[in-house]
Amino acid sequence: MASVNGLQSIKSYRLTGTVTRGRVVKADGLSGGIAAAAQATGAGEYLLGVALSSGVAGDIVDVQLLGVCPFAIASGAIDPGRFVTADANGKLVAAASGDRILGVVLSGSTSTGATADGATAEINIHHSIFP
Repeated sequence: MASVNGLQSIKSYRLTGTVTRGRVVKADGLSGGIAAAAQATGAGEYLLGVALSSGVAGDIVDVQLLGVCPFAIASGAIDPGRFVTADANGKLVAAASGDRILGVVLSGSTSTGATADGATAEINIHHSIFP
């Protein structure tokens, strides 16, 4: 387990479906007494963090819950400083009013600092609701 200032920042979850590394995951109840997660499908869900590995239903994967994650997958161009949430495919999108925020983009993988569909973005994971 890693920590951020003494806080646990990575937790293991049993998957209830297929999850791809770098995609946003959501809480999905319990599975065999273990906290369960699934790939996120929208901004209104209980977003947990970013999957650190890929897996299928029944697998146990680690999810980064807090701190800087350098390989979250974006769904399109997102400028640094923008709050982000999840789209229908578990990719990052800019948050809108009322969305659950997963974090803020720190940098992207293109020369302008923005990122493109399927490209990685470095984000600081911190949960809140976009006003």
